[in-house]
Amino acid sequence: MAEELAGLGATVQYACSSDQAPIDERNQEWESKGVTVTGSVFDLKSTTQRENLMNTFSSAFDGKLNILVNNTGAIGNPDKNLEFPSIMSTWAIKSSTRNTIVDHPYRLSLLAYPLLKASGYASVVFLASFADLKAEPELSAFAETSKVGVEMGKRQHSHKHCETYVRADDGLCRPAEPNEISSLVSFLCLPASSYINGKEFYIDGQQTVCDPVGMWNQGWPGNSTSTPICHSKGQGQCKGCYYSRE
Repeated sequence: MAEELAGLGATVQYACSSDQAPIDERNQEWESKGVTVTGSVFDLKSTTQRENLMNTFSSAFDGKLNILVNNTGAIGNPDKNLEFPSIMSTWAIKSSTRNTIVDHPYRLSLLAYPLLKASGYASVVFLASFADLKAEPELSAFAETSKVGVEMGKRQHSHKHCETYVRADDGLCRPAEPNEISSLVSFLCLPASSYINGKEFYIDGQQTVCDPVGMWNQGWPGNSTSTPICHSKGQGQCKGCYYSRE
């Protein structure tokens, strides 16, 4: 996403992660490509760190912020116990997932509002999951709290602040390559998309339209138990290929 925005002319960028390792890895990659990005470790769950981050933004960007991309989330995996069916999920699991995906990013957006307003024309993009659009019992704790909450928060944010030229959009993505998502996110940050406000977009590889199998049953790309199934029928793996568990 940072590369995409840099390619469109963004000269000052700031990336955050809860872990230092991804920041260091990305910084090396960006430096090799001539992309200038500043980054820091940041825990979105911490109220103090959210406030400190806004102070950092204010100092770095002269009190103005043009683009805010909320890309925080959690995904079901055995270590985090998010894949249990709804009836088995504890309230603590659902509450933690909801706070991570919905509450904390929204609070960050509220803190950023003065900086966004000061820029004169700003964009806020929320990234969530399309897991709630299909019946995925193993991901129910995740699905129940993801897009529904983000969608409502995004609409409220958009309606409340539209008169000050702060837009809010959310790209809802499937497991995909970053460049498959970043192009739409970047477009939503540009003046060219100024008439798009408070809308949602599904970047799901057409799964919500015609795939009867389900994301969870297919498995994840790169999973050792997954086998690629190609729509080109053996004539070479196409971009639309998905994975099926053996």
